[in-house]
Amino acid sequence: MQAIMKLLEGEETRFSAFSGSITGPIFTHRQPTVTIASTKIQKTKIEPPKLKLLQKKWQPRPSKKNRKKKRQKKLQRKKKLLRRRLLQNKQLHLRKKRRRKKKQRRKKKLQNLMQRKKEDLKKKK
Repeated sequence: MQAIMKLLEGEETRFSAFSGSITGPIFTHRQPTVTIASTKIQKTKIEPPKLKLLQKKWQPRPSKKNRKKKRQKKLQRKKKLLRRRLLQNKQLHLRKKRRRKKKQRRKKKLQNLMQRKKEDLKKKK
């Protein structure tokens, strides 16, 4: 237990024949709590680089850079969707416009035809 307490206070120890879980300032960023099934603890020093690796391993959230990347990706996706929607709306609008114009042309042609027929009838009389 003393080795565990020293570990939690900052002194590094290595565990052999250990089964259980340790959560403390080195392993996570929460309050130190220890649960141990086996009490066979061998005290040896851990070199600082290994300790650093341990600390890196238990980082709770992704780095700022990764978060920034993720946010940018999300924004890009949003923009892409918006662009696509706007384009679709534009195409739809143009299609409707073309259809209207086509209808108007047909209508005009028909009117002209009817007008000519009337004039022809008047001329015959």
